[in-house]
Amino acid sequence: MFIRRKSLTSPVPISTGYSDFQNTNNNPEGGTDALQFIAEWEGWGLNIKNKNKCIMPEISYEKIVIEALKKDAFSRRSLPMIGTIILAAIFIFTLLADFIFKLPSNLVPFAIWGFLFFLLKIFLVLLIFWIITLFFGGIVIKQTGEDAKGEQICLKEGFSFVKNKMLSLICAGILIAFIPSVIDLGVSNIPYVGGLLSFIVSIIIALLVFVTYPCIVLGERGAIDAISASIHHFIENKLQIFIIWLLRSVIGLVITFIFAIPFIIVFILFIFPMLPLQGFPSYFPSMMSVIVITSITIVILAIGLSIALVFSYGVTARYYITTIGRTDEDDNEGM
Repeated sequence: MFIRRKSLTSPVPISTGYSDFQNTNNNPEGGTDALQFIAEWEGWGLNIKNKNKCIMPEISYEKIVIEALKKDAFSRRSLPMIGTIILAAIFIFTLLADFIFKLPSNLVPFAIWGFLFFLLKIFLVLLIFWIITLFFGGIVIKQTGEDAKGEQICLKEGFSFVKNKMLSLICAGILIAFIPSVIDLGVSNIPYVGGLLSFIVSIIIALLVFVTYPCIVLGERGAIDAISASIHHFIENKLQIFIIWLLRSVIGLVITFIFAIPFIIVFILFIFPMLPLQGFPSYFPSMMSVIVITSITIVILAIGLSIALVFSYGVTARYYITTIGRTDEDDNEGM
């Protein structure tokens, strides 16, 4: 494998460059070359840990987060995701309202089958819209990858590119969702600590598969290969992955909570008056006003979820470009 130094025109093997550096360590005549070798690598912001470890660039977490907020989350790139999540929320809200108002509670057998059918419809709706959001997430990742090259692609170009990656994205998504579910079945039943262990396992798996989707979209990998590459990267860069995952999760939760405030307020105002509390004013709004106001707050919440989701894809893609993506480009140039 070859890599390219900043000021040289010919590729230099890693092993040869490192051994040359070692040979000049105790050679007075080669001291200048050794310093030049170090200076050239530092010009790329890289640092060599030892002969057997990969060369990783320094990471600016602040830059990744700010660019993901400005260029991805709060930009036109989030509009397709916003439309998708709002549409999904409308479907789910409609199904829920239809189930509540039409279910004859006095017929227990019908209630059970009606509830199961309702769950099936909710599952199908969530599955369809999960695939759609995954598709638009892939487009966000692709657009972010083009940003790193100083280029821009429109939604149509991103659509044409990502549609060929959808099978791998869906397979990877199913595996990522299935594996934690299987593990949860084993650890969640442990007395006293089952819930805590399940939570810890979920976090560990999220860290292991952190860069899976960018590996598929930008790294030209299949589902299994992308998951394997993500796990391998986490093993070698645990602290980096944990920090960027923590930043992404906390900021995403903050964005979601801010947009959820209207829904929380409306929920409290409409639910609490129905509780038999002494001294609490018995105000019962009309059903139409409840539906209208709740629908508006759900739309606002859906917008927040969409922005947080696009932010998540943007952070993951920009981290990949800063680390694995640059290494892959060096490998491709030297092959």
